[in-house]
Amino acid sequence: MENISNNKKTLLDQAIKSHQQGLLSEAEALYNNYLSKHPDDPDALHLSGVLNIQLKKIPEGIDRIKNAIKQRKDFPKALSNLGRILCDIGDNKSGSLAYSQSIRLDNKNELVWNSLAISFFNDQNYSAAINTINEAIKLHPFSESLYDNGCRILKRENKINECYLLAKKGLMKIPGNTRLRMHYAQCCFILNKFDDAWKDYEVRLIAEENPNQKPTYPFTVWQGESLRDKSILVWTEQGPGEIFLCSSMIDKIINLSKNCLIITSKRFITILQRSFPNAEVIDGENFSSENQNIDYQSPTMSLGRYLIRELSDIESCQGKILPNSEITNMLRKKYQSRAPDTKLVGISWKSLESVYSDNKNISINELIPILKIPNLTFINLQYGINEKEMREIKNNDIKFINDKNIDPINNLDDHIAQVAAMDFVITTSNTTAHTAGVIGIKTFCLLPHTLGEGLFWYWFTDINNSPWYPNTSLYRQKYHNEWSLPLGKLTNDLIQHLNTVNSLDEPEEIAKDLSEIFLKKNQIIPAGILASLSINHGKKDISLFRTLASSKVLQSEFSQALKILNQALRLHKDNTDLLIDKANTLTNLRKYHKASRVLAEANNIEKEKFIILNNLALSKRREGKTLEALDILKQIKSPPDNKASIYLSIASCLSETGDFEKAEKIYYELIHRDNEALKAKTSLGMHYLKNKKLKKGWPLLKSRLNLETANINYNNFPFETWNQQEVNNKNILVWTEQGIGEEILISTMIDDLMIKAKSITLLCSKRMVPLYKRSFRKINVIERKEPLPSQALDNSIDYQMSLSDLGLHLRPDIKNFLNKPKPPLKSNNVLKEKLRKKYQILTNSKFLIGISWNSQTPNIGKLKSIKPKYFSILLEDKRPSLISLQYNPLENHIKEMKEIFGKNFFHDKTIDPLINLDHSASQIAAMDLVVTISNTTAHLAGALGIPTALLVPKGTGRHWYWFNGLKQSPWYNSIEIFECDNDYDWSKPIKLIQNKINEIIN
Repeated sequence: MENISNNKKTLLDQAIKSHQQGLLSEAEALYNNYLSKHPDDPDALHLSGVLNIQLKKIPEGIDRIKNAIKQRKDFPKALSNLGRILCDIGDNKSGSLAYSQSIRLDNKNELVWNSLAISFFNDQNYSAAINTINEAIKLHPFSESLYDNGCRILKRENKINECYLLAKKGLMKIPGNTRLRMHYAQCCFILNKFDDAWKDYEVRLIAEENPNQKPTYPFTVWQGESLRDKSILVWTEQGPGEIFLCSSMIDKIINLSKNCLIITSKRFITILQRSFPNAEVIDGENFSSENQNIDYQSPTMSLGRYLIRELSDIESCQGKILPNSEITNMLRKKYQSRAPDTKLVGISWKSLESVYSDNKNISINELIPILKIPNLTFINLQYGINEKEMREIKNNDIKFINDKNIDPINNLDDHIAQVAAMDFVITTSNTTAHTAGVIGIKTFCLLPHTLGEGLFWYWFTDINNSPWYPNTSLYRQKYHNEWSLPLGKLTNDLIQHLNTVNSLDEPEEIAKDLSEIFLKKNQIIPAGILASLSINHGKKDISLFRTLASSKVLQSEFSQALKILNQALRLHKDNTDLLIDKANTLTNLRKYHKASRVLAEANNIEKEKFIILNNLALSKRREGKTLEALDILKQIKSPPDNKASIYLSIASCLSETGDFEKAEKIYYELIHRDNEALKAKTSLGMHYLKNKKLKKGWPLLKSRLNLETANINYNNFPFETWNQQEVNNKNILVWTEQGIGEEILISTMIDDLMIKAKSITLLCSKRMVPLYKRSFRKINVIERKEPLPSQALDNSIDYQMSLSDLGLHLRPDIKNFLNKPKPPLKSNNVLKEKLRKKYQILTNSKFLIGISWNSQTPNIGKLKSIKPKYFSILLEDKRPSLISLQYNPLENHIKEMKEIFGKNFFHDKTIDPLINLDHSASQIAAMDLVVTISNTTAHLAGALGIPTALLVPKGTGRHWYWFNGLKQSPWYNSIEIFECDNDYDWSKPIKLIQNKINEIIN
């Protein structure tokens, strides 16, 4: 046996040795040979998987590493490698799960924590990324990379104050760290903490990314002392941008001092000599500090520490750098001769020198709408233009001059003269922006989103004009790498500017044409901006109004969109496209009745048009007029591509109106059509559940977890999904999904599961944690968040279960709902009693009725909601008092309730369920009776065992879990169901509730 073991070790060692020596083919053969004899060896599977990745055999490599993890559950190295590989191929979600598992096994690996944060960051899940950083810092409080990445993430979210605090915290642990000092300085500049900013900005002189080494001169560093009768040496740093930015400070220092020497590089000598004739400008390579009568020295940027103490201290640099006027005049004549009667527009679109250049750059293709503006000739100011870009310019028939005699890199003076020859300049954040700004040319500058990632601090984050360059307008990305909004604003302002200087004929036509170009590129927001400009200049085309309204809808400005469409319809009364858009906008505003009326008007104008009938049916259904919706849907003669969605709507209407057999038949037909199968399965599942066919409904309901709208999925966890196995003596992970209501449904089944399972880990939303922890002390209750808590990744977990799985296992039939003596949830009794006494004193009533009447649920919220006036029936008995349990109530509703009930109604502003659900539970528990519509209040009241009168609609708007045909909720013993007929007249069920109240009180 010992020989076999030694031989096994030798074979694997040989493979590992070849692998380490870079003999990959040889190592592959050795690993494969070894695995043919020992196929379940986790080390060999892991290492050979890594080798496969190196050999670009990605699927094979991933499979082997996964197999290694299967063989050895506690394998953090394999899990971290799997995470890295999955993220490398773009699967950040799966990669982050693997990293999380690795961290649970070994939370001391700082690199894996960073990798997890970056995987979330790359997936644009910034909140999870910063949560990861914060957790990691608790374990690794001296990690430079964790603080650094945390600052980057916060900057990406434009959370500058939070970044400032994190950098400050990091510097307390790692004083003097260059990266953190830079983060700190940048944030201080933005937050107008200039004194702190300048102090730490000195770190730039020793930063790795600074290409210029700090010179060592034997002179005293200037620290703001008086320069009268003193000489000062100022040496330039960084590139042209920073020098031009400092030009007003250089000018000020020259005026303050007796003598000023400027040390610079060769390319700046002539420029600075011309611009600052009262200073001595010297080539740094030829300068010797010996025998120099110099009192102080300072790098250019450090002058700001004593000259700029706050934002308002910044002085304009405009006109401080002078171009060579002779060359400028020559170039302007040259370009004008080639492009007579046009404006000369300098254009530059990229930066080549920075690590974050890609964030600053914009493609020529994205600039095409601007380049199409007539009466303009574009002069290339871009260094490093390539053939592809020139080809694109040529293919679009753009007036463009590429002067090959101008080389900005080797002759900056010529470049400055060229910029000065322009009428105005369009540029990204690069040397051209600073050059045009400092000369005073009208400049339109496009800026990236993220501070420190292409956006330099001196552009700040929330101003539209540069304080350094008054003639420079700034156009910022709203989101990372999203240029459409700044491009739209820039194009709009450019046309306005050209119109002001009389350089455009028919600006309304130009704006319209540009709007259409943006629209073809699917850039709706800039298209809308240009459409608005065209309309304001007199164009009244239908397409312009529609584009403008669409851009407002895209930005959730629905009221503005409606205003625009109404304006258009006054001019184009019978246009069905405008009417359809108006109806859609009214739907977004939840004004379904008005939307139906508008669509009916459109249908009278244009009969049997698919989109009108389809939208009208949807709107009628949202009104609760399901039979009318069904009749309309049956009239539709739709193209084949739309039939599946139509039939899905028909099936839903049939289900809601009680024609169950026909509904089921259509659902089953749709399940075999790929494009609607998931929706059909989900709808059929809810249909079965609502009609008490639970065993059929639960498996189908799981399909919703694969819809794009799902907020969680089985793939979020590394455990086997429960598939009707026995759970006796098993460790179970239960996770909640959807909204709070369904989370509370799960609470009704936990006790039953506890009887069977060895242990339960319950993953729920943050708001539910206190309630669940108080109510179920024998299970692990943890918040559902990213990164996943370690308890949710415990290798001892046998199965994971969703609501559907719990339902199938514990509630396969309506008979399986148990009449339990005690409710599942427990409120905070101390707070409950405190609130009860408070309300009884305030209302002078011993009998408290909690009331909730409104729902914001999309599409069906209005059908579930009840207008306050209906509750006036409850006024018949003056003895009880009504306490508002309504979350996020509308002010006019509260006012109306007070008008109806007077002192008998009280709204407690100190309780907000959206902020603290546990407090809300205590408030509900303080009631003698709850009267509510179908919402979170109903579930909480039921789970707390409070007598509850639940008001639900009969058809559309009724959730599956209230079931059809039942007057008592099987989930909650204390809930009695009062059903409203399809006419949505709530007075009848509320009258029945009033009778119940009288019975209870009497």
